[in-house]
Amino acid sequence: MTKFLLKYKICSLFLIFECSNLFFMQAMPQEVSVIHTPRSAGLGGAVSSTPIGVETLLYNPAGIVLKMPGKNYSGNIMVLADGYFQPKYLFPILSDVADVKNTSGQLLLNAKNLITSSGTGASFVVTSSYTGDNFGLGLFSSMSIFLNGEPFPLGTEGFVKVSFTLPLAYGLKLFENKKIQIAAGVSLNPSVLIYRILNGSDVDALVGGSVGIGELISDSIRHPYVGMPCSLGIIASIYDIPYKNAQLRFSSVAKNLFADYFVPGLNMNPIENDLAFQVGSALILPFEILNIDFYGVLSAEVHSLNILMSGGISFWEQLRLGAEFVAGQLLRFQLGLCGGYPCIGGEITLLHFSLGCSWQTVETGTYLGDNPLSIFKISAAVKL
Repeated sequence: MTKFLLKYKICSLFLIFECSNLFFMQAMPQEVSVIHTPRSAGLGGAVSSTPIGVETLLYNPAGIVLKMPGKNYSGNIMVLADGYFQPKYLFPILSDVADVKNTSGQLLLNAKNLITSSGTGASFVVTSSYTGDNFGLGLFSSMSIFLNGEPFPLGTEGFVKVSFTLPLAYGLKLFENKKIQIAAGVSLNPSVLIYRILNGSDVDALVGGSVGIGELISDSIRHPYVGMPCSLGIIASIYDIPYKNAQLRFSSVAKNLFADYFVPGLNMNPIENDLAFQVGSALILPFEILNIDFYGVLSAEVHSLNILMSGGISFWEQLRLGAEFVAGQLLRFQLGLCGGYPCIGGEITLLHFSLGCSWQTVETGTYLGDNPLSIFKISAAVKL
């Protein structure tokens, strides 16, 4: 009993230490992230304490050192596609597509409603990464287009964005004994970003087919935005809690240090990838059935803690809750809560190939339920 209480006292001290460090930070803008894996979306973003593979480069570089249970693949090549929709108008469109009696005019009307509500868009991402015992690197490329506003098309606004990022990460164990491991990591993300704002005339030309997306961004290629976001992370893992081989993890991450993008040679800084602090914890519960290894994960995080402490945002907006079930190397299934909205995700792996998908909803308005935007992700990956 004494050992049991001592373990939980140590856990409490770690959490107090993390929060006290963040208390003295100045209030800074909220985090903006470009790439999310289907697993992180299914967990509601609560992956800082339990990053896997490429996620260590995206969410917490300390995860390179403190691996998750089971087999950890060092190489990962992933193709990821996203679609952005407002739920109110997505399902009527799908219904009309399935009903051959509906006219093309009705389909166009629903498409108009979809675009002029909270917005609609899509992204295409390709990632290639390697994560060793202490070192990780990758190459991420993405292209996104997003539109919203009315009257359509002349009142519609949005953007086209193409990015290339070369993340580099290094992790190191700070402390280790039979029960406790503490690791820290740092990642640098040199990036090139081609960004073009779309106005109503652009959208009109795009819809009419007189201009292609390539032409819309051709003038931006001459003046790309460049930046080097940096992230610092720590994970403390305590073993055999509440029973043998279980882990209780605490994490703290400072993301997007030095993250402003700027145009070389021009005195302007219109794009920011804002700094944010987040803290989290996760409980990992491994077990075995018929000689097959299973484990479950329960995780909780608070994002943008620096702004939350200044009173600039709501606690519920930044709360992330997630639960994950893993069956051997075959199946992963996630449920989460992100900013008050539920999310779900899953992944199937056969040999070295995997397919994953997720559905997540975020709030683009002021209040919960004001203007929800749903994001559907699907990915195909080769794991080496």
